[in-house]
Amino acid sequence: MYVARPLLRITLFTREHCSLCTQAKFVLDKVQTRNPFQYAQFDVMKSGNEKWRIYEFDVPVIHIEKANGPTPWETSENAKKLMHRFSQEDVEAAMDEVSV
Repeated sequence: MYVARPLLRITLFTREHCSLCTQAKFVLDKVQTRNPFQYAQFDVMKSGNEKWRIYEFDVPVIHIEKANGPTPWETSENAKKLMHRFSQEDVEAAMDEVSV
């Protein structure tokens, strides 16, 4: 039986010339086709995104949280985080955790 989950937001923290980030975007595209979510993306090295430079050497990083939470640039400390390499199954399992 399919149970609808609340709308979630996934924020991707990335940077230029990051092959893992390209793979992460591909994974998120696959997830989006099965489990729709709001999406935001930030290049941690661009001007104005200094707050996210903490992820400079950890990209790609995603934050998963309920869509009724703060805006992506004010993502909460409670956001579920995945870093580096993650699969479609990893993302969907994290989405299930956040949906509870």
